[in-house]
Amino acid sequence: MTNQVFSCPVCKEFLTIAGNSLKCKNNHSFDISKRGYVNLLLSKHNTNHGDDKNMVLSRRDFLNLGYYSKLANVVSGKVEQYAFSNCCILDLGCGEGYYTSHIKENLDKKCINGTVLGIDISKTALDYACRRNPGINYAVASAFDLPIPTDSVDIVVNIFAPHDIGEIGRVLKNNGILIMVLPQKKHLWELKEIVYDKPYENESPVPDFGNYSLSEDEELTYKINLSSNDEIANLFAMTPYVYNTSIEDKEKLNSINELTVTADFRIAVFKNKK
Repeated sequence: MTNQVFSCPVCKEFLTIAGNSLKCKNNHSFDISKRGYVNLLLSKHNTNHGDDKNMVLSRRDFLNLGYYSKLANVVSGKVEQYAFSNCCILDLGCGEGYYTSHIKENLDKKCINGTVLGIDISKTALDYACRRNPGINYAVASAFDLPIPTDSVDIVVNIFAPHDIGEIGRVLKNNGILIMVLPQKKHLWELKEIVYDKPYENESPVPDFGNYSLSEDEELTYKINLSSNDEIANLFAMTPYVYNTSIEDKEKLNSINELTVTADFRIAVFKNKK
C-alpha cells in the first residue's frame, strides 16, 4: 500500500503506514488486512455492507469470461488519455476490481507511473479485488464520506456505482477528470424481457453536474451471446435488478440456457471546474 493516499475517517488527517496499520497523527489506527485492503468504514455495528459473497462471485465469474472487456478497454483508454506521471486515480465503487485492475495494468504497460485507488463499501468485494491485483490501494469506505484528502485526486472513475457528486468534487482537483459509465436505454433488454411482464428502458440522460463541463460523450453498444444458464444467472445476479425482483420472476431464468443480450453503455467524461 502506498503512503498517504487515504485520510483518517475520524479526524480527516493524513494516514501513514505504521507496520501493518495506517495511523494518523492523532493515533487513530486502522489495520491493513492480510489481503492488503484497509477498512475505513465507520460503523456502530458489526454489519456487513454492500454486495455479499454470492453477488461478488457472480460478478467475478461473469466478468472473467470477457464479455465486458470492450468496456474495460474503453475505460482504460480514457484513463490513459488523461493520465500523467505521478497522477492519482480513484475507482469509486470498484467492486471486485475488474475495471480497476484493467486500468492499473494498462498504465503499467504504457509506463505511466500513477497511484490507483479503489473504494467500495463491501469487504468481501475488496478481498477478491486484492487477489486480482495487489498493486492497487484498496479501502472499504462509503462513497458518501470518502476517506481521501481534499483536492488530491486527478481522475475519478465511476462505473454503475452509487456516488455523491459533492464528495467527488471535494477530492477531485481543479481541472480533474470524472469518467462515468452509465447504462443506456437498451442495456440488457432481452434479459429484462424474460424476467418482467412489462420491461422498462433505462433513463440515460447525460447528468448535469453544475461546475463540471462535458468533454466527451461516447456510446458503446454490442451483442453478448451467453451460452449457459450459469452465465445468464451470473449476469442477472450482478445487476441491481436482483434486489427488487420477486422470486417468481427470477425463476423465469431457470430454464434458459442460451441468450443473446444487448450491452448498451454510455461513457461520459467531465472536467471539474472549481
